[in-house]
Amino acid sequence: MVKHMQLGLEEEISSEALAPLLAKYAPEATPDCVAELAALLEPFLRSMPQALSVAVQMTKSRGCGRAVSFATGQTLIYVLDEDDLLPEQDFGIIGLLDDAYLAHIYAGRLSRMYQEAPISGVGYQPPDERTLNVVRSLLPAGVASALERTVDNLLLAANSLFGGGAGAEEHPPESAPSLHVSEAIRAMRAAGI
Repeated sequence: MVKHMQLGLEEEISSEALAPLLAKYAPEATPDCVAELAALLEPFLRSMPQALSVAVQMTKSRGCGRAVSFATGQTLIYVLDEDDLLPEQDFGIIGLLDDAYLAHIYAGRLSRMYQEAPISGVGYQPPDERTLNVVRSLLPAGVASALERTVDNLLLAANSLFGGGAGAEEHPPESAPSLHVSEAIRAMRAAGI
């Protein structure tokens, strides 16, 4: 699936295709400046599948897999939704900027949070801080912050539900959670049920 997504993005996204779309929003900008911005955005957008691959690879980890799976599912729903903060039907391929920003921020947070999780074979090169700053400045006001908060909140919820956080160890069988059936029966009887 990721390979097909990558091929589709490589076919659709080029600096030549991005430049006229960007120029619509800055008619005062020189064509050279717009072309330079488009050239910076091309690899940012095209590398979104590799960013998502980092997350998919981490879902297979014994220590963090369940938490990452939960958060990755929510991230993928946003990325695949064409009616998000920058709808593709309105913005064309530059409508993928918010999706790519979310994917890159998510992959970066995961890599820092779960340093022990293997991500070999993914071939992901995260964007540098300069590129992230350019994309932050390009996105409509508040969008980058909202996406960053979304990632942080997703990971917080995922770790609360499915793990003890980064580096959490598996529960040995003797300390695995158990249900308190007897206490539930007592509570049920006390409530008159």
